[in-house]
Amino acid sequence: MQNQISLSIPVEQEQAILAKIEELKALLPTGLITLTEEEKHAMPKMGDKTVAFVEKCIDSAARNAAVLPSFVNLDELKKDFNSHQALNHIIRALNQVAAPLFDSALLAGSEAYTASLSIYNLAKDAGHRDVPGAKEIASELSARFPGRSKNVGEQRAKN
Repeated sequence: MQNQISLSIPVEQEQAILAKIEELKALLPTGLITLTEEEKHAMPKMGDKTVAFVEKCIDSAARNAAVLPSFVNLDELKKDFNSHQALNHIIRALNQVAAPLFDSALLAGSEAYTASLSIYNLAKDAGHRDVPGAKEIASELSARFPGRSKNVGEQRAKN
């Protein structure tokens, strides 16, 4: 097993980063919302390929009011579009910070979990070989092991 990440984050550094995140949250505009997964899935999404289309629609409607449906508020459309663009600029910048954090956390967690599985499996094997204290360690770890329960098949049959 190769150790691909070796990282230490002092408590002071963690607290300083969290304080800056709180400062950033305070700078965010009011009115931000959180959607459910169902809501996200159900709505049409504007992506890179549709930005030019939306820009052209706004331009066409601004130049010729006859193409603007009565239920569309052009000022709100422009506001939504501009908000989308600004938020995406912010998101791209945040992703440059967040992506390495996510990846590093994933790798550090994976390495810690893999090493822990090795300890657990070694303790179980040592317990089978009657190594003093190994059965107790294996039993203690077994109680916390997030693996499948022996009753999973029975639970599935009930559902």
